[in-house]
Amino acid sequence: MKQKIFSTFSAFFVALALNQMAPVAATDTVPQRVADWVDAYQDFDLNRFLNFYADNVSFKDPTAGIDFPNKQALADAYSAIMQGRWGGDFRMDINSVVESDDTVVMEGIFSLSFNGEVAKMNFTTWLDFEDGLIVRQLDLFNYAALRRQIPTYGQGLPAEYTGPRD
Repeated sequence: MKQKIFSTFSAFFVALALNQMAPVAATDTVPQRVADWVDAYQDFDLNRFLNFYADNVSFKDPTAGIDFPNKQALADAYSAIMQGRWGGDFRMDINSVVESDDTVVMEGIFSLSFNGEVAKMNFTTWLDFEDGLIVRQLDLFNYAALRRQIPTYGQGLPAEYTGPRD
């Protein structure tokens, strides 16, 4: 009899736990996609990275004067970046994330190496999602801090990767 009562209680708590977990999993799709997007970026996996974007994505970084009107333009730029034209490793350390409906805003520290020198700069990125894909990305990076740390940053790179001129 004790075994049957224990089994009934166990089944009840398992069912309760599963019921409590279901809403969390359902609402966790955008944050999980953002985490996967960061991983693909940091792994230099261009194909996986581009799978997060809609064909009609709008990508802007006014701090660098970048305005890519679609996925192909974004793919061309990131192809060059991920093939090492920036000179090495990237890392995004996310300090905070704010989510509202299908928009995610994150801020943190972006680290990169260029010609063997390492620099860090603050960034803020806005991602707007539709049907699980990024349709708009707005990046704001502190390129002035980058150039203070690595004065040679940008030598030999196309202008669109170096940020605005001081």
